[in-house]
Parts: sequence; structure tokens; C-alpha cells
Amino acid sequence: MQLRNATIDGFSSASESLLGIVLFFAESRPTLILWLAILFVPARMLWRRYQRLRALGSPLRSLRMANAPQ
Repeated sequence: MQLRNATIDGFSSASESLLGIVLFFAESRPTLILWLAILFVPARMLWRRYQRLRALGSPLRSLRMANAPQ
């Protein structure tokens, strides 16, 4: 009988935790979407700049290679 009660209490606690997580994301979703929208453009610009520099070869890399002892 105690094992049954402990199992029911455990499942009840787990379902309450899951419900709490779902409610947290439901309540904070509009704020998260707003921040993602605000940060998307600058992050995309930085990512494109990084990819372009990586494709062209970093200017610092070429300077380090030119100044390296031979």
C-alpha cells in the first residue's frame, strides 16, 4: 500500500513539474520571441561577417604567417 501511495505521489509530483515548465514557457514565450527578433539581425550580420572573413582567409592569419620566423 505504501509503495502504491509513493508511486502515485511521485507521478503527481512529476506531472506538476512538467506542468510548471510548460506554463513557464507559455508565459515567457512572447518575451522570448521579442528578444529573439531583436537579436536576430545583429547576430546574423556578425555571422555573415565571420563567414566572409573565414572564406577569404583571416588578415591576421596572413600577418602572422608573414612575420613567423623561418
